[in-house]
Amino acid sequence: MHRLPLVVVATAGLAVAAGPVCAQSTAPAPADSTFIGRFIDAYHEGLFPSSAEPTEAPSVASVCLQGPFDSPPFPGSGPSYGGNPGMCQDGVADSGPLIKALAPTSLGQWLDRNRITTYGWAEPGFDLSSSKTTKLGNAPAAYDFNANAGYLNQATFYLERLPDTIQNDHVDWGFRITNVYGTDYRYMTMYGLASQQFLRENKWAGWDIPMAYGDLYVPGIGYGTNFRLGRYISLPDIEAQLAPDNYFYSHSILYQTDPYTQIGLVATTKLDPKGQWQIQYGISAGNDVAPWAQHGEAQPTFTFGLNYTTADNRNNVYLVANSVNEGKFGYNNLQSYYATWYHIFPNPKFHTATEMWYMYENKTPNAPNQIAYPFYGVNGPLGAYCRSGTQCQSHEWAILNYTMYEIDRHNFVGIRTEFYDDLSGQRTGYQTGIFEATIGWNHYFSDDIYIRPEIGQYHALNMNVFDVGKKRDLTMFAMDMIVRY
Repeated sequence: MHRLPLVVVATAGLAVAAGPVCAQSTAPAPADSTFIGRFIDAYHEGLFPSSAEPTEAPSVASVCLQGPFDSPPFPGSGPSYGGNPGMCQDGVADSGPLIKALAPTSLGQWLDRNRITTYGWAEPGFDLSSSKTTKLGNAPAAYDFNANAGYLNQATFYLERLPDTIQNDHVDWGFRITNVYGTDYRYMTMYGLASQQFLRENKWAGWDIPMAYGDLYVPGIGYGTNFRLGRYISLPDIEAQLAPDNYFYSHSILYQTDPYTQIGLVATTKLDPKGQWQIQYGISAGNDVAPWAQHGEAQPTFTFGLNYTTADNRNNVYLVANSVNEGKFGYNNLQSYYATWYHIFPNPKFHTATEMWYMYENKTPNAPNQIAYPFYGVNGPLGAYCRSGTQCQSHEWAILNYTMYEIDRHNFVGIRTEFYDDLSGQRTGYQTGIFEATIGWNHYFSDDIYIRPEIGQYHALNMNVFDVGKKRDLTMFAMDMIVRY
């Protein structure tokens, strides 16, 4: 969710937080097999399971509202909300092939005793596009920014411990450290944290650590409160930066242009036993800015959120003031306000999710299609199209909908529709509204190997945007494969 437009590269010359997708039912491998043998066996058992379906996880309905979605095939079991590990989970992580291969070893046994897990995935992908220019030919479509190109979007490594947020008799703790390498780092960049890779060197692929935080769960505050300290993904959004937690391979323009990560402290408090009402509150150094960033970019930034789920578990409303400070133009210093609504249809195989946001910055330089301040590098934030004067307020709004249908445990299909209006041209470089419709299909060969083909159509209302400013329309077929370990 790096929120600087990729199109600036051309004009200058050129993202519930991610986690294991699902539990598995495979039996432990024999202790006398080799590590490689157990690792391969885990994939084989996933592709050719010994039983028809995984064992159902124990129900926690008496404690909390259960997730209304099946996962798999969906990335998660319920509506997305950030800043905490899930306020109704037992602290037991899912087991991927790596953990299963480690299980009989002393390291694996130590990890199991301490409820620590490690996992990751590789995500290669490609697109076929109507744009003729390869470099940035699809931008501002995300994350397939080059036309007719292949990518290593993400190669990741996680280390984490989940706190038990169901119980109410003791304080518990957790942490997550996430390493990512690939082309998607361009959307994750935080100013002051290895940001030269994108801002100055414009590397095709790079490294980032989008999540590095600790969790402390305190049951005695409200009906349970989780405190998160470190670098975390900003709270709202339907979509997710880390690939297995996103509905589709690609992302909406809405998602790529709003704030992505923050470094700070955020708390989530349940106001009732089942978690129908939750509030969130926090303070950070700002959007996508490290506290130690140069040029005074870091500043106290506040976050407030309210999450409500109806008693029948068919509707969820999430309101967030994601970043609130003086709003002066800077590196992603957006003042952003969100509303998200999930609805489960009477046929529970259908659900829909709708998000709307409004963002603005004050005193944005009147510098259309130009990097506002040279010290950022070749990929710094753009200036705005101001009606007059040297500065103005730049602002944009967007609305997004996903409507999804579960075919079976191994397949779902859906459609994403979006309207994004860059009123000042400051986020994409183009002062126009853009409409998008994308149809996607997710197919699981197993819980650890799946593909996500999609086809999308984009249209800019009143100026050429795509193919590096040559066309108003873009048609794109894209597909990735995720292999978890």
